[in-house]
Amino acid sequence: MTDTTVLKQKQNRYLQIVHSFDDILKGNTYAMLGEQVMLFENEKGEYVLFTIDPLATYSKKDFMQLPEGAPFELQNGKLIYIASPKTLHQLILGNIFNYLFFFVKQQKLGKVFSSPMDVHFDEKNIVQPDILFVSKERNAIIKDWIFGAPDLAVEIFSPSTKRNDKKNKFNLYQKHGVLEYWLVDTELKTVEVHVLKEKKYALKGIYKAGDSLKSNVVKGFEMAVVELFEKAD
Repeated sequence: MTDTTVLKQKQNRYLQIVHSFDDILKGNTYAMLGEQVMLFENEKGEYVLFTIDPLATYSKKDFMQLPEGAPFELQNGKLIYIASPKTLHQLILGNIFNYLFFFVKQQKLGKVFSSPMDVHFDEKNIVQPDILFVSKERNAIIKDWIFGAPDLAVEIFSPSTKRNDKKNKFNLYQKHGVLEYWLVDTELKTVEVHVLKEKKYALKGIYKAGDSLKSNVVKGFEMAVVELFEKAD
């Protein structure tokens, strides 16, 4: 522990660098500062500054001790920071969620959730798909969070999140048995649909304006891709 003053935030209070995971868990508010995460004020009125070690391996136990709502996912034992989404992302998410939610509710097919909603796969993987669907036949995995693979996961990606969604999460969802995975490209305005077959994802299609998007797992669901991106320009 160093007593170096990092940044003065208000009178008689200073940020301090801390070096243990136990220290960072004392905070309850956070923000990004370069490559560091800053926890502003804990229950004692103290300010702390911490970094997450990219070489360290964290567990479900560590993840569950983070402040409620902390913007992280646990992927293969690594704590991954989730940046606040932009308005474009949220407009597209809202369009997809509304169509899915009301269709699923009307047809009594199961439940639809939007992020942030933790999906617990195992001791080293807890993620938050942008949108997920759990069929009524698998309702038992819905508790305080989702404990097991949803039937459908949707990720809306930008250039900054493309690699994680198309590689890391693709592999996680495939490994843990998510039956259908949609990858929504905010730049190209396309939807890439993968369906699980014999424990491997098969590309069902890449859909664009003029196409209709259908789901294998949400029976009967169909929407025009152009409506998915409506008011997102």
